Amino acid sequence: MTTSSTCFSIPQRPGSPIDALNRRAAAVGSPGYAALTAYADYNGHHVTLSWNTYRQYYVAEYFWAGRIVIARGDFESCLRAVLAEYNRGAIGASAAIYPREDDVEAIALCKRTEVLVAGDGWQSKDDGTRKLEASGWTWRHQCAVESVRDYAHPHSLAMVFDWELMQACDSREAYEAAIKAKHGRVYQ
Repeated sequence: MTTSSTCFSIPQRPGSPIDALNRRAAAVGSPGYAALTAYADYNGHHVTLSWNTYRQYYVAEYFWAGRIVIARGDFESCLRAVLAEYNRGAIGASAAIYPREDDVEAIALCKRTEVLVAGDGWQSKDDGTRKLEASGWTWRHQCAVESVRDYAHPHSLAMVFDWELMQACDSREAYEAAIKAKHGRVYQ
């Protein structure tokens, strides 16, 4: 795969804090659970479309319990596969499209496709890492994902999750105080 400075993306499909919790549970749960959630409506995938320099064709793929190739060949058919996966409607679905710099037809097609925006959809963080932009992400989403225990690290701390309290609070600080008052601790 090669990337180019010409790239387009489809922003991540937003979801609720419960969707965020389910997505995180699928990602850090057991491998069997991850495989079972591959097509769940709350488990959209980040699909990439790029040029394979070795095979000399475009590839549309994502990774979930392994590499999943949804199309290979010409740019237009791969883009159709990317759009079909996104239009499946799964929460969290997104895409990054990297046409070759010299592929004027592919770039023109991207510019004509309404759902595509210029850029790769990733934002740089202060610590030098990059994360996928998520529209509508709130403190509630963050607390929900922090409440999921990691299958690979069963003794790590996870935040207590209380959906009713979360909905009643207007900030993370208020939520943590309410959890502590009700459950005696914030993390377990």
